[in-house]
Amino acid sequence: MSVGNATQIITVRASSQYSTTGTLIAWQKQSNGTWTKRFGPVTAHLGSDGVGTPSEYNSHTPRGTFTISQAFGRQSDPGTSLPHTQVNGDDRWVSDVNSPAYNTLQVCALQNCPFDTAAGENLYDAGSVYNYALVMDVNRWPATPGGGSAYFLHVTDGTATAGCVSMDAGALVSIMQWLTPAGHPRIAVNIG
Repeated sequence: MSVGNATQIITVRASSQYSTTGTLIAWQKQSNGTWTKRFGPVTAHLGSDGVGTPSEYNSHTPRGTFTISQAFGRQSDPGTSLPHTQVNGDDRWVSDVNSPAYNTLQVCALQNCPFDTAAGENLYDAGSVYNYALVMDVNRWPATPGGGSAYFLHVTDGTATAGCVSMDAGALVSIMQWLTPAGHPRIAVNIG
């Protein structure tokens, strides 16, 4: 898997394509080109359909390498240097395949949203799993309708996800505080 110019990588390894848990480790690239472990290993919960091709129509955690460009949460910024949005009841992730805003964060009151709000998530109403979260840039820029949306690294509730990667809140906050835009952070999800 290509990591581009990243110097901060979060790896998630599942034992098979059907696994709903995996092992998460965060790595820092050193000036001599070697990688050192910063956090982990910790258990990560994966999609209820395992690991595979992202789609709006399954619950796979996407296999591949993806940038991490922003953070959000119901709680205040825990100290990340990535762009952070503290969400409220008007913050929604759009999964409406017919909307030009597909796979983006939009802010609108329910009655004023220019997309099907039933096809997406109210990031505040989703509960404590979104107290802290990082956006995995899967199917973005441009987003292909139906190619999957709303893939996050977020707080676990101890069960499989709808396609996200979830983990312990304390470990996630530590990772959020470690990540920097200058590190060009990525998450790499693989099997094996």
